[in-house]
Amino acid sequence: LVLLESKLSQYILKKKRYKEEFGIELELTDDYIEAILDLLSTKEKSMRDLNNIVLNNLLPAERALLESPLGKYKKLTLTQDTVSNRYNFELK
Repeated sequence: LVLLESKLSQYILKKKRYKEEFGIELELTDDYIEAILDLLSTKEKSMRDLNNIVLNNLLPAERALLESPLGKYKKLTLTQDTVSNRYNFELK
């Protein structure tokens, strides 16, 4: 899947940034990937559309990370629920 392998993937870029800047792992569950693929099936399937979905889903989580003490969290997980409600993510 392009999302997990492309150098232009926002997921790959954010995963690297979050590791360096916040010290956390960014994880996508299988059901998250299936949900965004289902969403894309109703639209044009372009890398830009895919990246926009991922970026939109990450905005609230990134804000939460910026507002938290460094090192408080070790992992950010996006699930199927994140696709329908971007505030529904897991920070551990």
